[in-house]
Amino acid sequence: MIRFLADYCYWYGPLRVFDSITFRAMFGMALAFAVIALSGERFIRFLHSLQITEDVSKPHSETLASLHAKKVGTPTMGGLLIMVGMAACMLLVCDPTASALLRSSDIVDAGAFCQQVTAPGVAGQVTPAGRVWSCLTEDGQAVVKGVAASDGRLDPDARHRLATAINALLVQKDFYEPECFARVALPGDVVGMVRVGPERLLFRHLHEANRKILSACFPELLAPPRSANPFVWMGVTVLVAFGLIGAADDYMKLRGLGRQGLSKRQKFLAQCGVAALTAAVFSIEADSFSSTRLLLPFTKWAQTQPDMGILYYGLFALVIVACSNAVNLTDGLDGLASGCTIMVCLTYTVLAYIVGNAVMCTFFRIPHVAGSGELAIYCAVMVGAVMGFLWFNAHPAEVFMGDTGSLALGAGIGFVALVIKHEFVLLLAGGIFVVEAASVLIQVVSFRLTGRRVFKCAPFHHHLEFSGWHENKVVVRLWIVGAILSVLALATLKMH
Repeated sequence: MIRFLADYCYWYGPLRVFDSITFRAMFGMALAFAVIALSGERFIRFLHSLQITEDVSKPHSETLASLHAKKVGTPTMGGLLIMVGMAACMLLVCDPTASALLRSSDIVDAGAFCQQVTAPGVAGQVTPAGRVWSCLTEDGQAVVKGVAASDGRLDPDARHRLATAINALLVQKDFYEPECFARVALPGDVVGMVRVGPERLLFRHLHEANRKILSACFPELLAPPRSANPFVWMGVTVLVAFGLIGAADDYMKLRGLGRQGLSKRQKFLAQCGVAALTAAVFSIEADSFSSTRLLLPFTKWAQTQPDMGILYYGLFALVIVACSNAVNLTDGLDGLASGCTIMVCLTYTVLAYIVGNAVMCTFFRIPHVAGSGELAIYCAVMVGAVMGFLWFNAHPAEVFMGDTGSLALGAGIGFVALVIKHEFVLLLAGGIFVVEAASVLIQVVSFRLTGRRVFKCAPFHHHLEFSGWHENKVVVRLWIVGAILSVLALATLKMH
C-alpha cells in the first residue's frame, strides 16, 4: 500500500525509495519488529487477564514435566499477535497490484513476433524490431531465432524462455530510442513517461511503459496485463487461515473442550481443506508453464524440469500442510521455533527476490516467476514479526506462540517455497523442522511396529533434553545448525 508514495517522487525525489523491493523489505522488517515489540507487553498482560495460560503438565512423562515445571502460568496464543501484526504489515508494505512483467501465458502470438523481429534485427535496421533485437541478450536472441525457425510452433519450454527474454528487455532503462519508434503511435500516458525520461521513471512505471511500447509495435503479441498480484493476497490468506485453525485448537484446549484441542482428524482435514483451496487458486493464477514443473537440485532448469501435471497440486497442498505441522512440532522450547523460522525466512527473502528478478534468473539459470519479488517483502515481514516475538519468547519465555503462531508461520513458509519453485531447498533450509517432524514419525512407527522407541522422547529437542542438555544449549545449538543449513541452501543457487 505504501508503494503509492513513490508516485510523488517526481515532486519529491526521495519518495522513490518506496518503489524499491529491497527498501520495502527492510522497512517492512523493521516495522513488523517495532509493532510486535512495542505491543508485546500489553498483549501479554491481556492474555494474563483472560487466564490464557499454557497447560505444561505432561502426564505421560514425569521427566518432561519436571523439566518444564517452571513454565507453569506462562500465557499462550501469542501467535495471535504475530498473525495480526504480520498480516497488517504485509498489506501495508507489499504491493497487491500486478507486475507488468510477463508470464508465459501472456504471450499470444509468439511465432509472428519472433519472425518480425529476427530479419530486421539481424540486418541492424533502425526500426522497433531492430531495437528489440539489439536489446535482447545473447540467450534471448537465440530463443527468438529458434522460435522464428520453428514457424511459430512453441513447446511450453520455449514459450517460457521467450517470456524470460522479453522480461529482461522490459526492465531496461534505455529500451526506448526516439529514432527507432518515431513512426509508432504511442499511448498518451507512455508519451508522458517518455518525456519524464526513462532513467527517471520508477521501476514499475518503466516496466509498464516498455510493455506498452512493445504492445503498440506488435499489437497481437501480448495479452492485457493483470490488475492484481495474486501471490500477495494468497500468502496473507494462507497465513491467516492456518492461524485461525491453530487459534481454534488453542482455544479448545484452554476452555476444557478437550485437553488435546481439535482432534487430529479435525485439524488435519481443516489444514488440507485450506491447502487444497490454495492449490486450486494457484492453478488458475500461476504461470501455466512453470506452475506444475519441479526445479530439481543440482540440475539445469533448461534441461531437467519434470512436469507433474495435475499431481503437482497434490504436492502443493502436502508441502503446505507438512511445513505447517513441522514448525508446530518444533515449537516445544523457549525460542526454538522462533529462531529457526527467522533463519528460514531470511533464506527465502533472498530466494524470492532473485526469482522475481528476470535478469538474476537468467544469470543463475533458474525459472523466473513474475510478481514473486513481492514475496521477498512477505518473508522479510515474517522475519521482523518473529524477531519482535522472540524478544518475549526467549528463555525464560514470557509468552508462547501456541498453535496459532506455529501453524501460520509454517504454512507461510511452505507457500513461498512452492510459488518460487524452491520446494526441495526447503528440506535443507528448514532442516531443523524436517528432523523434528521425522523424529516424531520414526518414533510412532517404530513403537507401533516393534514396541520400541528410537528416541528417548520425541520430538528431537526433547530427546536432547533427556540426554542431559540444558534447554538453552539445545536451542542455541539447533539455531547454529539452522544457520549453517540456511547458508548451504543459498549456496545451491550456483549449482544449477
